Amino acid sequence: MVIIEQEEARREGERERPGLTIFTDGSKTLSGAAGYAVVWKNKSKWVGIKTHMRYDQKAFDTEFAALARSLNVAVRRRSPPERVTILTDAQAAMGRMVAEEPGPWQKYAIMARRRIAALRAAKPKVPIEIRCFPATREWRH
Repeated sequence: MVIIEQEEARREGERERPGLTIFTDGSKTLSGAAGYAVVWKNKSKWVGIKTHMRYDQKAFDTEFAALARSLNVAVRRRSPPERVTILTDAQAAMGRMVAEEPGPWQKYAIMARRRIAALRAAKPKVPIEIRCFPATREWRH
């Protein structure tokens, strides 16, 4: 686990990296609307996906769905990226992704693992790094 202060996290988020860098965020409003966004740079242009989820979703659902979707973005590229870096604030989702026991949100954990397996099938040694900001946990697969 790596703890990064907010200012260092901001600098880290702006840093140019090789390969594909993806930012994710999910949230739920007081009215119950839930959704997430996944953004990445395609050459010099920022592109992304915004997804509205059902009203019965929890904020954790949105964070985990965003994380799984970001891995899907990496898998669906024409050619596999040389490296995948995902920047998120979904600390609990990261912990759940690596947990083996059944439980809530297991479908997102399975989705994420399948996408990692697909990335590794296309490019066996591709580094996949998920960094969590601002109070950071770092997970490397």
